Amino acid sequence: MRQKKNLLKSKSFCLLWLVIISCSGPRTFGPRARYDVEVNPLLEREYQQAERTYQGENFQGAANLFQSFIDKHPYNRLTDRSFYRLGEIDLRKEQYETALKYFSRATLRSFDADLGPQAMYKEAVCQYRLKEYEKSKSTLKRIPLKYTNPKLRIRIGSLWIEVMNQQKNDHEKTWGYLNLVDAYQALPLEDRKVTGASWIVDEAVAADFAKRWIQEGEEEPAQLKKWVGEFNGRPVGGTILWKLIQTYNTKGDYAKARDEAGNFVTGYPKHEYYPLARMVLAEVEKRTGDTEIPVGVILPLSGKYSVAAESVLRGLECAAGLFEPCKATANVRLLIRDSGEGDPAKAVSQVQELVGEGVVSIIALLVKDETEPAIAEANRLLVPMVVLSSRKELKGLSPYGFRNFLTVSEQVETIVRYACETKKIANYAILYPETPIGKEFETVFSEKVAACQGKVVSRQSYRSDTDDFRNPLRNLKFSVASHTLGEPAYGFQALFIPDTYKNLLLIADAMKFLDVKIPLLLGSAGWDHPSLVEEKSEVLIGSVFTDGFFAKSSDKATREFNDHFQAAFAVEPTFLEAYSYDSLRLVQEVAKRHPSREAIQSSLASLKDFSGATGSISAAGSGEFKRSLFLLTVKEDGIGEIR
Repeated sequence: MRQKKNLLKSKSFCLLWLVIISCSGPRTFGPRARYDVEVNPLLEREYQQAERTYQGENFQGAANLFQSFIDKHPYNRLTDRSFYRLGEIDLRKEQYETALKYFSRATLRSFDADLGPQAMYKEAVCQYRLKEYEKSKSTLKRIPLKYTNPKLRIRIGSLWIEVMNQQKNDHEKTWGYLNLVDAYQALPLEDRKVTGASWIVDEAVAADFAKRWIQEGEEEPAQLKKWVGEFNGRPVGGTILWKLIQTYNTKGDYAKARDEAGNFVTGYPKHEYYPLARMVLAEVEKRTGDTEIPVGVILPLSGKYSVAAESVLRGLECAAGLFEPCKATANVRLLIRDSGEGDPAKAVSQVQELVGEGVVSIIALLVKDETEPAIAEANRLLVPMVVLSSRKELKGLSPYGFRNFLTVSEQVETIVRYACETKKIANYAILYPETPIGKEFETVFSEKVAACQGKVVSRQSYRSDTDDFRNPLRNLKFSVASHTLGEPAYGFQALFIPDTYKNLLLIADAMKFLDVKIPLLLGSAGWDHPSLVEEKSEVLIGSVFTDGFFAKSSDKATREFNDHFQAAFAVEPTFLEAYSYDSLRLVQEVAKRHPSREAIQSSLASLKDFSGATGSISAAGSGEFKRSLFLLTVKEDGIGEIR
């Protein structure tokens, strides 16, 4: 079982949403640097002059130029790089105290994912040279290894071991060696020679330590579980998990040994310790006599959809109670398959494999053209499959295929019902991107407005790659030929903008520039992001949008899930975690009483008012699940819920 616990909180809902909805490409994310000004060609030339001087080993001349750059220009991306170079110059001169200050300044205001880890490592080097070993240890701990290249991680792990040697702390050296094993494995064989510091530990020494640690070392289960999460899915993660299994087994905690052995078998099928984990699993299951209910999981864990797949997996892990305080309502074992880039034939074969292993249900995040063939195979083999897909139409849903996901239709229906029934709005406009999802929003919005006896009097689209929304807004403003007496100047009372929060903020800036004032702005789930209020755009205050999950909701089930998830994973859940969590809970609810495919299928088909993290869920016929979405509004102090 893949387990990942410590993630940076910069996950963006909108990017995840775009991955699933439009399948438009990979999502990149990480620490985000913010600067006062953008770098222009003049600044770039001036910085490069200093850089060339540095590369020419005229260090005093380079120091003068870097300092001059910092003094002359407002804070920008190259400011941090200038501080970093000044630190390197003083480090060369063994002036560690001043070098330390420069490296610290390089990450003081912003954290650049490329520069930040290097600067922090150099901080730790300076502290080590100053014999401030505890400070060096603390700095090394703070480096976000997820955004650090393998060669730098080798230097970090090696310095950690050296610092632990100085502190005579043999116990804490273990992490350094595990990090080294993992970092070396991430490099091609020809690149595994790392130089540049006297403390570098080579690959053979690190590997030898790891093998001896597996056989002889002692570690607390809590520490091992933390490391399993940190190195999740990588070979060294399997090594640590095997150590955890051995630890539980030795202590006589057979239930936990069984759980972790099950995680190993499903998460590390190609690992060298896989056969041993299978033997332990069989042995402890006999001892406990507690048979788990097998549930299949198909996710694109490798490739460009992996970020979304990881989110779904965390939601499933919480529902399965793998991390406290998350709790399971039934004792399930997740049998996980990696569907990769979306090969229909592979998805079909994975459905067949899982059925052959006796799963009572399958939960799948499917992309591209694999969705419908996988559902068809589930129907043929009579295994209930819950898919996480927002595609407008899904053939083959029902009797054994079910969809539990946020769709365009649900969002539009919720927002139009609010505007039409609560706000009594008659005339609408829509401003939407020229993308498949944007056009789907426009079509469904027109249908829903007409169904409530309203009228879309103005439509305006824009290119998906634009960052200037002034012309689309001008066209929208003057698109209504005649205005009804008593109507606002534009002929409509509400404007629907189904896009991401990033474009919405640009649109808000353009509205302010053009003095466009519309009584009510309406939006889709893509709006839901903290930056919406961090930017303090007064144009958006009072606007209303919808989402399938709101972490700060007052709803009891939602609040409980959010609290447990954050405590377990140290990150706020998104709609992906919430929907996958609810999907497994739906299966568990029946499986704990009747663990058969027929019982689960019948229960899902007749589901009514199930209280989930995403709201009250009911079957809507033809394999669809419906819920009352969250209505949200933008306030001056944040995003709030409309009850």
